[in-house]
Amino acid sequence: MRIKHSHLLFCVIIIAIALVLIIYFAPDNVFRIILGLPFVLLFPGYALISVLFPEKERLGGVERLALSFGLSLAIIPIMGLIMNYTFGVSLNSVLYSLAGFVLIFSIIAIIRQRGLTDAEKHSFTISFAWFDRQSILERILSVILVLVACGTVGVLVYTIAVPKTGSEYSELYILNSQGNTDNYPSKIQIGDTESVIVVVINHENQTADYRIEVQIDNDPNDDIAPITLDTIDNIILENEEKYETPASFTPQITGDGQKVYFILFKDGETEPYLEVNLTINVN
Repeated sequence: MRIKHSHLLFCVIIIAIALVLIIYFAPDNVFRIILGLPFVLLFPGYALISVLFPEKERLGGVERLALSFGLSLAIIPIMGLIMNYTFGVSLNSVLYSLAGFVLIFSIIAIIRQRGLTDAEKHSFTISFAWFDRQSILERILSVILVLVACGTVGVLVYTIAVPKTGSEYSELYILNSQGNTDNYPSKIQIGDTESVIVVVINHENQTADYRIEVQIDNDPNDDIAPITLDTIDNIILENEEKYETPASFTPQITGDGQKVYFILFKDGETEPYLEVNLTINVN
């Protein structure tokens, strides 16, 4: 069976467009990995090789495949460097730049193929006649080799598609009003309002619902419960999402060593999940 080079280029274009649509509409789909591997490791180099060497006399099928793989590995870091100094490196910028590269060069290669005669056009031939000429032992070994290769690719796809999950945790910390980790408010006049920035980061490997309570303990040495000054709820964060919010507090009595608590609750629980505090002296 012969497969025309132009037909393969059309398949490359269709797969590239399909991958963009899958990532845009269903980013967690496993086909993102299945289509993404050849899209990154083979298509850029194959499209470029097809433009540079459209005639079959210039390159054979094995050489064309090997050069496509090598050029793809060379093109990706170059495009990443260009993205770093233009649009910035992100999933969307890399995806759209690679897709644009593959589409443009594939279309140019198809146009160049149309200017060639049938004898000059490159094609891939798939034949199983060699299998009939082998002995029974050679056939068994060939089947085992194909199964091992397919199994290796399957394990690679599964490993990438279902990565091992690490520790599940959340981050909670505070910054001063300028967004720095020093010069927190410590000496305050009674009645004055001070503020800090509370930061929450979700590393739970799933969506989480948080609530923050701001409390003040006027005298940590007595048994009186801290006073709740403010509550920030309905903080819904996706995995690896970050949330920042200003939090203000106004002390009502004088005294040194007062504690301002920033307490994090997760998923409607009544027990605190995390807590940070700030020590202030009120004059």
